[in-house]
Amino acid sequence: MIVRLALLAALVLVSSLARAEPYLAVQQGLKCGACHVNPTGGGMRNTFGEIWGQTQLPAKRIDTGDPWTGEISRFLAIGGNFRASATATDVPHEDRTNSFDTDEMRVYLDFRAIPDRLSVYVDQQLAPGGSENREAYGRLWFDNQRFYVKAGQMFLPYGLRLQDDTAFIRQVPGINFTTPDHGVEAGLELANWEERLLVWDYKLMQCWYALTRTAAPQQARAALGEMAAVLGILAGRIGHRAGVQGQA
Repeated sequence: MIVRLALLAALVLVSSLARAEPYLAVQQGLKCGACHVNPTGGGMRNTFGEIWGQTQLPAKRIDTGDPWTGEISRFLAIGGNFRASATATDVPHEDRTNSFDTDEMRVYLDFRAIPDRLSVYVDQQLAPGGSENREAYGRLWFDNQRFYVKAGQMFLPYGLRLQDDTAFIRQVPGINFTTPDHGVEAGLELANWEERLLVWDYKLMQCWYALTRTAAPQQARAALGEMAAVLGILAGRIGHRAGVQGQA
């Protein structure tokens, strides 16, 4: 009989795990840029993402004092990601074998030449396979950070930033976390329109509940569930803004 013991260690270099988890953004009603330096997600986390990741994400939080945010100054932030796995194989009447493998080691740097306006971002992979640059680009924000332009080497902004490169939507087009490309990217943030649509959705469900609560209780309960979900999303966004303003 072979007994295999696998241990996945998420040890943090400078900052907490920076792996992209798009389902968390969807669940909380936030955009990828709410937690990541990159507006399209993935890579280094911003201050809100670091604090949320260290206080809310762990199944059991280990109190080590104030969360580390990676903020060296208003002009510079650094971060990193280290993941490793250890395996032990114990076969009766044979020598025990052990192995330790580094799954990923990356360092991040966000240099803000002009805070909230112009910055340079670098994502460097150190292991496995030696040092290799993953992303290196400049980013310029306009109109109170509603519009941005990036230029340099970057991961293409295609779909949700899934970490699983074996997924169908990653394999077929060949756009994944192993294929950065050189180019120019432009983005426009339309949070206000999204929030207006959410408010309209809430009001519509409110009217639908009033019409169906007696004649169709099941549909009325569904409307209540939709209203609760909308309120949860809006509350999350308000809390995020309050936290950012408080840190500023």
